[in-house]
Amino acid sequence: MEQILNLAELKLKIEQHGPFSNSETRVADFMVNHFEQLPYLGIEELARRCNASKTSVGRFVQNIGYPGFSRFKNAVVLHVRELQNVTPSQIASRLHNKSPEQSITCCGYLQELADSFDSIANTLNEEQFEQALSLMSDPSGGLFVFGPASSHGLATYFTMLSRYVRKDVQLLTPDVSLLPHHLLDMKPGDVLFVISYYRYSDLAVKLVEWFHRKGGKVILLTNNPINPYTPYTEVQLHIESRSSGVFQSRIAGFAVVEALVNALTERVGKPERFEALETILADFDTFHQ
Repeated sequence: MEQILNLAELKLKIEQHGPFSNSETRVADFMVNHFEQLPYLGIEELARRCNASKTSVGRFVQNIGYPGFSRFKNAVVLHVRELQNVTPSQIASRLHNKSPEQSITCCGYLQELADSFDSIANTLNEEQFEQALSLMSDPSGGLFVFGPASSHGLATYFTMLSRYVRKDVQLLTPDVSLLPHHLLDMKPGDVLFVISYYRYSDLAVKLVEWFHRKGGKVILLTNNPINPYTPYTEVQLHIESRSSGVFQSRIAGFAVVEALVNALTERVGKPERFEALETILADFDTFHQ
């Protein structure tokens, strides 16, 4: 059976096998402080982030008991897989084992969500929320929004409301053949707000990597702190999505999206923009009178 390595075990190995050279110490410090990034970094990128050589990285992992970097990384990946949410098909396969007393009821499900809201309200990082607002309200850059799969609805909702506040908000399409056209005018300093839940979209990962490489800043809303976007993001908002149902709830994420757009409106909203949009809606008879 393959060995699994979590953060506590990594710290113990470092304590047992030290001291290390200066470059190896930098590797050790980075791994401890950015453990959640390790599954998504190759040895070259890891060495660059540690300001060390690939040789130093290889020597460090050997000193703590691994024959090479690939075996070390695989041990971390196995730990991450244990933490990841199970898929809907895996949950559905267990439903036939449930007793009638365990069946989902409306009131029971709502209570689960209420408990989840309480937990998130007590653990959400307000500093990260404030940093996200600061980036979103900066007029010097455009604001792009992206949400793959089930997150696309949340991204659409955020974009629609934030258009009341900012003129340069663009919803990016999940159609890979059209996405490059939407990115044509992206410039360094622009902000990308990505809403993405596990299981993570390859297209979303490529987009975040590309945006970061081009000098943009990335805000992420996700349900798991261990994710492939971490090396390329400035801000992360971690919002759990657990429930007893087959499909994990997005309601808490929806609420955080509303909190962001309302706080953004307080910060940079202008009454005349609201009035102008209401006039256009009336011109098109958008809503029933």
